[in-house]
Formats: sequence, C-alpha cells, structure tokens
Amino acid sequence: MIPKSVLDIEGKNYALILDLNAMCKFEEITGKSAFTLGADMHATDIRALFWAALQREQPEMTLEEVGKILHAGNISEISEKITTLFNESMPEGEDDEGEISRPIG
Repeated sequence: MIPKSVLDIEGKNYALILDLNAMCKFEEITGKSAFTLGADMHATDIRALFWAALQREQPEMTLEEVGKILHAGNISEISEKITTLFNESMPEGEDDEGEISRPIG
C-alpha cells in the first residue's frame, strides 16, 4: 500500500502521495534524484516534492499555487511531513552495521 498523508493548511486539506510517478515528476522538474535527497533540501526541492506528491489526487495544482501555500510559518511542518511520507514510501534496508534504515532524515 502506498502511504498517504493529508495536511490541513489554513483550513484546506491537501492529500499527499509519494508514488513512483510523483518521484519521477520531482526528478523531471528539478533534475535531482528523489532517492538521494537529504538534509540539504532547498526551498525549490520542498516546493517541487510537495507539488509532485499532490498530483495524484489534486492534479490541477501548479507549482506556482504550491508556492503560495508554503511560507516561513509552515515550511518546517510541511518539510517534516514530506520527509516522513518519503521514508514511509521507501523500502527498509540494512546499513553496514545491520541496522534497519531509511533513506532520508
């Protein structure tokens, strides 16, 4: 099952799903691999990943509209939700010490 997160931003719900199509959309507009994102994400990456995650259930949303939703007061919470969703979307693996790990954060 593909994880889904619903964010309430200023009284409106936004359904986020990070499936492979969303990751591909992110890569197409940023030129960055969705699988190598980490703590060094920039504002453009957060906006692009948020936009891509919206596309499955809210395909009418544009990057410009997403940029109007995100602001200094909510970007930390949104970044955290996107990171959690991304990690839930990825298979668990083991690191060099046999510990279960996920790719981001």
